[in-house]
Amino acid sequence: MSQVSDRIEVTVLGVKEKFQDWINSRGGVKVWRNLNLSNPDAGFRFTPALTEDQKDYPKPHWSVGYQETIRDISRFRFVKSMCEVKRLRVAVSMSGNGLMLKLTEGSSRKLRLACQKIQKAHNGIEPCYHFEGGRGRDNCSSV
Repeated sequence: MSQVSDRIEVTVLGVKEKFQDWINSRGGVKVWRNLNLSNPDAGFRFTPALTEDQKDYPKPHWSVGYQETIRDISRFRFVKSMCEVKRLRVAVSMSGNGLMLKLTEGSSRKLRLACQKIQKAHNGIEPCYHFEGGRGRDNCSSV
């Protein structure tokens, strides 16, 4: 994940204008880090720093913790477009406690290798992926 001094990647399309508006009129963008151990890859959540009546914006969900408030749009790296590059079939297994599914070791290797190949083929652009309808799906983000 991103450290405080790094640029924070935002993979939701079309939010740059909203973030700029929050910086200009709502005191900045609050970055909330994921604390949910059942979903460690959930990523960040973002809210305005202040509510519309200029009060401190409350914690949006139990599964997040405050990280920082950003007042400079250049601290974010926004995805400009997403394109499907490859679909992968993956196998899953139950976690040790039986509460969640995870990729098997072989599928994890397959996914890492596919991401490396995509990155190499697309001039170093770091790919991201998500799971959809029981099928693994790689996406290449153009930033």
